[in-house]
Amino acid sequence: MFRFLVLIFSLYSLLFALVFQDGYFYEIDSLNQKSYIQKMDLNKTIWQKEIDSPFVRDMKYYKNYLYIVYDFEDDFVLEKIDIKNGESIFKKRFGSLGIDFAFSLAVDKDGIFIAGGSNGDFGKNMGESDIFLLRVSFNGDIIWKRSFGSEFDKWGKKIVLNKEYLFLICENGKESDPRDVFVIKLDKEANEISSSIIKTKKEDIVKDAFIDKELYILGESWGSFEDYKNSGFSDIYLARLSLENEVKKIYEFGGSGAEEAFFLKGDRNYLYFSIKSFSILGYSFSESGFFVARSDKNLSKIVFLPVNGKDIAISKDTLYIAGKKIKEYNLKDFYKLSAIFRFYTQFFKRGAKEHEVLYWFDRINKDGVKKAFFSLLNSKEFKEKNEDLPKEIFIKRLYKVFLNREPKSKALNFWMGFSERRVLRGILNSKEFKSLIESF
Repeated sequence: MFRFLVLIFSLYSLLFALVFQDGYFYEIDSLNQKSYIQKMDLNKTIWQKEIDSPFVRDMKYYKNYLYIVYDFEDDFVLEKIDIKNGESIFKKRFGSLGIDFAFSLAVDKDGIFIAGGSNGDFGKNMGESDIFLLRVSFNGDIIWKRSFGSEFDKWGKKIVLNKEYLFLICENGKESDPRDVFVIKLDKEANEISSSIIKTKKEDIVKDAFIDKELYILGESWGSFEDYKNSGFSDIYLARLSLENEVKKIYEFGGSGAEEAFFLKGDRNYLYFSIKSFSILGYSFSESGFFVARSDKNLSKIVFLPVNGKDIAISKDTLYIAGKKIKEYNLKDFYKLSAIFRFYTQFFKRGAKEHEVLYWFDRINKDGVKKAFFSLLNSKEFKEKNEDLPKEIFIKRLYKVFLNREPKSKALNFWMGFSERRVLRGILNSKEFKSLIESF
């Protein structure tokens, strides 16, 4: 059973990661059953290095070196790479008498921490797959190893650190039950402090995690958290936990199809995560299927931006997205760009093409927000597709486009007494819209 589940994980957990550091990008990609790591700027590749496995699980940067873990036969390898020239400093193979997969790593001044799953003897095996946790020196030597398990399958899927503690985000599953997500808080010597669980009545998995003043977990669920009603396929959830390991809030969303989550990043004020969906999310549609979402730290407001790739990196005021090529977005423009996409989805019933977004964004910067959107309202396509649109539907769509929400019944009744142009002008002049443009 373990080998079958591991094959499933091999499909779910492959990494195509993007790391940005000191003006350069480090990306792992796959071609013809081979994996490569490359150093790039926005214009060219500096160096490229082939990796000894097509299955790379994680990559982290720390003090002029990259650390990667990847599958190798029934074991896994930790490799340390010099970012100057791509040369390998060491490759250390780890394994047991069973099958071992390293899914995640984290690096700080205390060393390299590696988490995964094994049905071997990293510790006292309790039955099926157990969680293993390694602390490794910067020379690749094991400082200590720990295991956590029961008679059921368990896997250590993500690990994040702060100065004092590490959080191990895991999955467990029974033969007849779906997987759940649980979080173990430990000190740097792997002494367990507390645990918490994130679960529905159906399948729940973890895809990425981010930590600062709180812990955030991005994942997928086939069930329903709190009052949310799942579509029946995989939906996305974003969980917020205190550093005491208490679940504070879970935000779940999805469309009519299956959604897939990828990466979670953060800065001082916001979270950014990449997902894939061919449904309408956040009142907008992505022709590529990829979105980057921006959320406040309380998970109270989330804005979706259609993009062309899933690999993301954040640096100061810039969002980088790697698709066929790396694109950069000024984070100050996030809401303006997202509003253009929402306008096309709501009023033109299609996704906006790249040249259209660039044109209208340039018009916003030159003519101002109000004048640019009034021009869209006067466009030939708008008139053709919205000629007989009832006023109530028109007002609701304006709210979705500019305020990223549905109107309350009182506001809807108020605006029903005004012309369409007066409604648009009122929303664009509102304090709420101006605040969103300036701060989100």
